[in-house]
Amino acid sequence: MTPTRFPVPFDTFVTPARTKPQLWRLFLGLFLFGIIYIGLTIAITAPAMYFGILDADMSTNTRASMTVLFVTFWAALLGLWAVIRLLHSRKFSTLIGSLPQARRDFLKAMALFFVLQALWLMTSVITDGALPNQTLISVLIFLPLAAILVFLQTGAEELFFRGYLLQQLAARFQNPLIWFALPPIAFGLLHYEPTVYGGISWGVVIGICLTGLAWADLTRITGNIGAAWGWHFMNNFLLFNFLSLQDDMNGFSWKVSAVGVEDMGRFEVFGDIGFTIVTWLILRRIVRP
Repeated sequence: MTPTRFPVPFDTFVTPARTKPQLWRLFLGLFLFGIIYIGLTIAITAPAMYFGILDADMSTNTRASMTVLFVTFWAALLGLWAVIRLLHSRKFSTLIGSLPQARRDFLKAMALFFVLQALWLMTSVITDGALPNQTLISVLIFLPLAAILVFLQTGAEELFFRGYLLQQLAARFQNPLIWFALPPIAFGLLHYEPTVYGGISWGVVIGICLTGLAWADLTRITGNIGAAWGWHFMNNFLLFNFLSLQDDMNGFSWKVSAVGVEDMGRFEVFGDIGFTIVTWLILRRIVRP
């Protein structure tokens, strides 16, 4: 089934997926991706655990453990490349869309989100406080490598969710509840971690689902993943390197929040959701063709 009511940029973005849109290819692709990703991740993390870089609960509160975590996203990229080439016979770059436009949208989103997120983080520090974690000098020295690692991590997720899944579903179905909503819902559910987020776990999932919907909408109106990737990259870059949660994934960070996850409530969750909506409304006006 070929969709006919998409915006022109998005229709162009989906076109490469229409050459081989069969559902069996998608399901087999997900299976193959999972096998490659899990297998290579075990191959990366097992030696790290043996040498004491990672502990048994996969904590990522040291720079070395965080680095190992980000290196596993190479496994995701390799798995996705294999699926695209072997099952869909198309170029890996077709997951991005128009490269020049994606580059421009990436930079626009990155610049806007840097300003908005910096203001949001400063407000959080003023209201909640922050605790020292890493020295500023060590953070700045490590920053170029951290930027590369975060770029690959966010790129792997965007290429999979806003690239592969969205394209293949849109090539097969016109119903937006399928091609537009399913990838963000899956993206959000993968962040369900009650051992980390406790009583606000489902609030976090809902917030991430809404962010995924915003990124899907930016991809829909621009016909590339650049804006979604730029927003995602700058969000993770600032959070992982400058102000992280004190409970998890703070191995790179200069400061950690003085407020633990267990102390957060609905106000913080709704605040993040409101911030996401404001960012989306501004950015979609900036990048709309």
